[in-house]
Amino acid sequence: MEKQGQRILVNYVDVEFTEPFNTVGNARRVITDLVLLRSVSREEQEGQLYIESEDADLVLVDPKTISNAILKLDKYPHLDAVRGRQDRTPEIMMGNDLLFLYRRFEDFSLILARKQSLRPEVNPKFSFNWNRVVTKGWNTAYTAEAYALTRGYDPDKTKDEDMIFGERISMLRGDGLIPNTQVIGTVSSKTNASPRRYINEVATMKHAYGGSFEDPEVNRKIRNVSEEELMREILPFA
Repeated sequence: MEKQGQRILVNYVDVEFTEPFNTVGNARRVITDLVLLRSVSREEQEGQLYIESEDADLVLVDPKTISNAILKLDKYPHLDAVRGRQDRTPEIMMGNDLLFLYRRFEDFSLILARKQSLRPEVNPKFSFNWNRVVTKGWNTAYTAEAYALTRGYDPDKTKDEDMIFGERISMLRGDGLIPNTQVIGTVSSKTNASPRRYINEVATMKHAYGGSFEDPEVNRKIRNVSEEELMREILPFA
């Protein structure tokens, strides 16, 4: 792989985990632990080690995703993690009013919920899960130090492993009772993922990241059926 005359070394690992180890949490833990092991095995290392968390169904990645995360974490050393903007390919979702409005309302809700005036540090009725910058499984970067302090990903988790990481590090940086949500920041990078799970949610009325997330039949469907065909299933809801 080359860019502007410079060779960039990319390590590609193709591993298939068997049950009961075929969980997202375990896969993320193995690859991230290997990255940390390579880091501590070096005789010398320049600068901090940052880890970028991404997902398998991305369709468009901001070319400045990595550089924006590095610049932000370097500039603000109190930060343990940063999250960029996440979207679900609006060009596709706009084909169905219900799907598009549902996703936009949820996006706006997350943005409003993380307002400083609602944070745990100043709001006694705070929501531990939502009154913060929520770390998600893609377009999220964090420091190796923070990862080690939280003892890494939970290998038994099948979803929300990055969200749990953010909650843990905020508690570790807090006073024992109130989490410190200021250790997680934002970056401007925007990444688009497939809206397949949310199309299926509208079609079945089953939450995309509820029980259906682990349903083998649902997973086979959203991986093998085209987005156009999935969108046709929700035409009655347009």
